[in-house]
Amino acid sequence: MGKCRITSKIAYYLFFLFLLAGCKNEEVVWEWDSFHGGLEGYPGEILINEHTVYLGGDDKYFYAIDQGTGKTLWNFDSRTMSPYKPIIYQDMIIVGAYGGGVFGVDQRGNQVWKFRPQETTTSQPIIHEDKLYIVEPSNKLHVLNPLTGESLNVLRGYANKADFIVSGNIMFATDWSENRVIAIDLQTGEEVWISDQITSMPSTIELIDGILYLLSDTDDMEAKKLSAIHAESGSLLWSEPLKGMFYTTPAFTEDSFYYSVNGMLYQFSLDEKKEVWSKETSIEYVNFQFDAKNKLLYYKDCDRRILAMDEETKEIKWSYEHNKDFSQFQVTKENIFLKHTNSLTMIKSQFKFNEGVDQFRDQEEAMSPKDITDSGETETRHNDKKIYETIKVKELDANIRFKHTLLDKGDEYRVFIYSSNENKRISDQTQGNETQGDEIYSGDYRIAVQLNDEENVMVTNITLDSYMFNMTLNPVTLLDGKTDILSIVSLDDESGLKGELFFIKDKQLTRVKNSEEIGTVFVKENIKYIEDEDYYQYAYMGHGVGGFYFSNIKLDVGNKMINIEEVVFGGMDDNRDELGQQLYQQWMEDTSFILTRDMY
Repeated sequence: MGKCRITSKIAYYLFFLFLLAGCKNEEVVWEWDSFHGGLEGYPGEILINEHTVYLGGDDKYFYAIDQGTGKTLWNFDSRTMSPYKPIIYQDMIIVGAYGGGVFGVDQRGNQVWKFRPQETTTSQPIIHEDKLYIVEPSNKLHVLNPLTGESLNVLRGYANKADFIVSGNIMFATDWSENRVIAIDLQTGEEVWISDQITSMPSTIELIDGILYLLSDTDDMEAKKLSAIHAESGSLLWSEPLKGMFYTTPAFTEDSFYYSVNGMLYQFSLDEKKEVWSKETSIEYVNFQFDAKNKLLYYKDCDRRILAMDEETKEIKWSYEHNKDFSQFQVTKENIFLKHTNSLTMIKSQFKFNEGVDQFRDQEEAMSPKDITDSGETETRHNDKKIYETIKVKELDANIRFKHTLLDKGDEYRVFIYSSNENKRISDQTQGNETQGDEIYSGDYRIAVQLNDEENVMVTNITLDSYMFNMTLNPVTLLDGKTDILSIVSLDDESGLKGELFFIKDKQLTRVKNSEEIGTVFVKENIKYIEDEDYYQYAYMGHGVGGFYFSNIKLDVGNKMINIEEVVFGGMDDNRDELGQQLYQQWMEDTSFILTRDMY
């Protein structure tokens, strides 16, 4: 009996080793964790062009990473989240930023052009027949030159907050405001057809063999449903409820739709209009990606494991288990990217999406940022009657904590905030503007400025002594308007806040005179630039005494001052709470809405 038990244990042990060997087919090529600002968030959609990985994310930067080494080649400050998949058009990289417009960036990370619509963009930009299309929620479809950002046309978009695809010259777009699908002729801007209303929140849209498949909510908002629409006529062919509500990424194959609800995987047959297969998993919701070339369906079945399943036989062809959790993944050509909070891991896959993929390039071939040079020489420069120390960017590189780009009269100024005596700590208390676990950097900081693509940077005489940056608060932000404003906010000794505001004037970084009084004004979640009026505005619901607060902020460039006009509704001694609530909701929902004193 004892010998039998030992033999069984050995057999199980050998079988376990076999499974482990099978699980380690893939090799971790690199792990990348170079996000700025310490913000909690995930990498956005990934694009690989030749040997470079391009991606944005939740930390308001866009990155170029060497595919072979995982080294950051350059980053671009998009000033807001950029979750959309970038577009490569000739030598131009087109970056769509959530709420911040669309940027044209060159191959070295320099901004070439920027387009900012009047309202927040919430859709992926697309290129079609050498033109760039951007949907604006206010029923506008912008047509741009992708190389210059020049507006070529503005078509009536018909769609609000659209998801859309293009086939031939026809754009098929979902319209959230009217719960329908619209077909638009891109050459004329005219509607081809408008579908009937399809319950609520139409989202994912796919075109297969002349049929549009649309995912939306059921009437009772308790589950999702899948609808089929004839692409040529817009007529509804059928609509079927699914097993429940989900917000994860589904997958379409040639004849099926895969999704996940409450720990179950489901296959819905597009021909039979019903579920034909299901499987239990160990996690509640699953993201999918389909590899049409190899007929493989990739999905997660636990917090650390990804599988590749044969779509026809349902046999697991490959699996990989990582050493830490990842929430999302993306399969591209011969690599798989695992997306973690504030980091990214690239592993090799034994399956290839396309043939003829080039091998990884050597590190020596990687592009390096244009403003980084090899020399460490220091010189002085006379600029507008001031003497500045001028050094190479590389000399600062290891000490840079923040960098932003300010625009003024067509010139581009890259601002670097750095320290040679910086310290880092993890907060062990929750008090004021500091919460346990926050990442705090402190030290004596200097500011350097680089004009356009000049080789050197000028070290200004501005000092930020004993500053403490709580990275959770996003302490250094840039508000772009007619005149860009740089906001720098530090913790004070009592965990309160102090701040400084800067802008470019006469080619110099200039401090706002009343910074000490209003330097923390831009530490607000809800703030927007009012383009026609040339001021910023923020709104918030007051706490304690209640009320609804609206503030108009205007920069007086000549006097180097910021003026604030505040309008308050409600509170303990005011009966205008109802009107304030209405105006606040309107302000939140309509990015073009402006509150002024003559409106009440």
